This record gives sequence, structure tokens and C-alpha cells, in this order.
Amino acid sequence: MLLMQCFAIFAFAQLSISGKVSNEEGEALPGASVVLHESYKGTTTNLNGQFEINVPKPGTYQLEVSFIGYETEIKTIEVLQPVHVTIELKTSSVLTEEVLISAHVPEIKLRLPNQQLKKVPLSH
Repeated sequence: MLLMQCFAIFAFAQLSISGKVSNEEGEALPGASVVLHESYKGTTTNLNGQFEINVPKPGTYQLEVSFIGYETEIKTIEVLQPVHVTIELKTSSVLTEEVLISAHVPEIKLRLPNQQLKKVPLSH
């Protein structure tokens, strides 16, 4: 009887992967994308960089974590019970060629007949 109760509790236990996503300085990354690789299951981190994803059954999963300006990380996690992970994303460097921006203001020449020009006294 006790064995059946233990099995029932285990069968209905919620399996999940939870954790925190931060940068190299330990600062939380709110809004980071956290996805079970090759699935449609995913979430984004909250304001504290925390997330939680429920998984359907025990097994090995790949967690793909990405955030703009950082390198995407794929972490392999074995889930036999609820798991908590800490993920640190590294800053992504983008090297580009020098960009030169220049602008020219066209000259505007007005031709007015002499009758339209008035002498205006200069005052201080």
C-alpha cells in the first residue's frame, strides 16, 4: 500500500527546469529567451532573470538561452526531479568595418530684383 502511494506521488510530481540567467558581472538579464531545444516550449526571464519550464517526463534536455548582445548558450540538463540551474551569458562582440557618414547642404541662391531690396538701418 505504501509503495502504491509513493508511486502515485512520483507519477504526479511536476518536473521542471528553473533557474536564473545573468551576465558575466552577475547582473540579471530580464527578457532573456529560454527554450527547450528543438521544441516549442519556452519562456522569457522575469525582471530578476528567473525562469521556469515544465518538462513532460524525466530525461535529458537541451536548454537554449539567448539575449540580444550576448552569445547563445545551449546547456544539456538531466531531469529526474525538479532542477535549478544558473546560466551566465557572455557578451557578444560584433566587429564591423568602419562606417563613414557624410552630408552636404546644397547652396541656395536667391535672385531678387533690386526693387525688392530695402536698406535697413543697423541699430545696436
